Amino acid sequence: MCIRDRYFSSTTKNVTNISETITLQPGEYRLFSSEALENPLGVDDVISKNTAFQIFPNPSSKTIFINSPATKVELFDMSGKKVKSFLGAFNKNHAFDIQDLNTGIYFVKIETNNSTITKKLLKKAF
Repeated sequence: MCIRDRYFSSTTKNVTNISETITLQPGEYRLFSSEALENPLGVDDVISKNTAFQIFPNPSSKTIFINSPATKVELFDMSGKKVKSFLGAFNKNHAFDIQDLNTGIYFVKIETNNSTITKKLLKKAF
């Protein structure tokens, strides 16, 4: 896999060992990705590129549906903590209960047999 730090320094690193150590100086950082990012401070472009998967209704207060079959659906809060997980063979438009979640913004990671995508979800009050 080839990863790039294109946005900041245009450096490329060919990864052959996923356990390889990358040494950084104090205060130094690198943003590596397998695809070029136009806006490294936002996630909107990365999250919404694939429009084949839709979560609806969005915002929602009790139940969400995904317009595609899925094998795993995970919800993460804004800090990245996994707050809910569904595992199974879910058909298109399966209902996922979210009423126990607090009001706020969540990231929904949807896995199918051959792809993974992340979408934003706004959980609203009842």
